[in-house]
Amino acid sequence: NLTCFPPDVKCYGYCDQGVVTVPLMLNEDIKQQPADFLQLEKAYSEFASQFISVAVQNNRPFFLYHPSH
Repeated sequence: NLTCFPPDVKCYGYCDQGVVTVPLMLNEDIKQQPADFLQLEKAYSEFASQFISVAVQNNRPFFLYHPSH
C-alpha cells in the first residue's frame, strides 16, 4: 500500500499517502488537508498560470519563484 509517486512506484519507508496530513497552504489559509500529493504538480501549475495571467491582465510586473524540489 506504500506508493511514493505514480505510476505505482513502490518506495521503502513508513510514509503513506493515506496517513500524511500535511496541508496545502496559500499564504495563511489551508486550501487542502491532507494535501493530495498525486495532484500537487497540477495544483502548482494551475496556480502559477493564473498568477501570471492576472498580473499580465493588470499590466503589473510579477515574480514567481518555483523551486524544483
